[in-house]
Amino acid sequence: MAALAELQHGVVSRTQLIALGLPSTTIVRWVRVGHLHAVHRGVYSVGHPRLSREGLWMAAVLACGERATLSHIPAARFTHLDRARGRGPIHVTIPRSRRANPRGVRVHRPRRLADVDRMFRGHMPVTTQARTIFDLAAILRPKDLRERFDQAEYLEDLDHERLRNLVTENPNHRGNGELRRLLDMPYVPLSRTRSKLERVVLRVCRDHELPLPEMDAPFLDYELDFHWPDAHFVVEADGGQHTGEQRDKDNARDIAVLRAGELVRRYGEGPLQDEAAVAAEIREILIERLPPESISAGSGRK
Repeated sequence: MAALAELQHGVVSRTQLIALGLPSTTIVRWVRVGHLHAVHRGVYSVGHPRLSREGLWMAAVLACGERATLSHIPAARFTHLDRARGRGPIHVTIPRSRRANPRGVRVHRPRRLADVDRMFRGHMPVTTQARTIFDLAAILRPKDLRERFDQAEYLEDLDHERLRNLVTENPNHRGNGELRRLLDMPYVPLSRTRSKLERVVLRVCRDHELPLPEMDAPFLDYELDFHWPDAHFVVEADGGQHTGEQRDKDNARDIAVLRAGELVRRYGEGPLQDEAAVAAEIREILIERLPPESISAGSGRK
């Protein structure tokens, strides 16, 4: 029992305990003396009542029975599409035929949850990234959905073909328009970025239909974050570490790059909060330095 609880974030179900050979009378007695603590009907934490958020998610899944699957925002957090640490509502998707409705759990009963849309991370059944993004489209604002979509792209875990199929198979699903827009956007190599700010710069280029730059481009003795060689234009994304001695090194580097004929623009975390303003400035510089036909979205998704 202890080994199973460790695998399941501290919780077990009554069905599992009976399968391990425990009589019902023993389970009742262990609840009474505090070896087991009821979380939901037929689901217990082992040893103490304090559970991590993963333990609460697992308990909810066990309480919902066979083929129950962690979904929506908890699924995004469990698979690192959403990096928020808060607990929030617990969402579980179950077959339509089941009537489970544990207290404090938001239960979803879609027309169909295919095997291809479920996976196991450890002992946790959870929706795949494609299914999670599909579910989130119905409950998130477009900006928040795009951030989860971009995170899936960054992790290189998103099955674009399956997500397109889900949109096609569910024509009345809320959020399908935004999902189609995201799927049709030009491909950007988010997984190659080295920081959150670099991802923002790439996203700005994609969302505002700017020519995509070369990334980590060698130049002189340096490696440039983003380089439009035909425009002789460089963008550097500066995080919080670009202070003090590092700032002096950056200034010396910018002078060397500038003397070699390249215009350098650095963006820190503050300016990058206004993505529209950044896009407008980059577009103006590129228009000054490139032929008009070059200022377009470039190639589509690959």
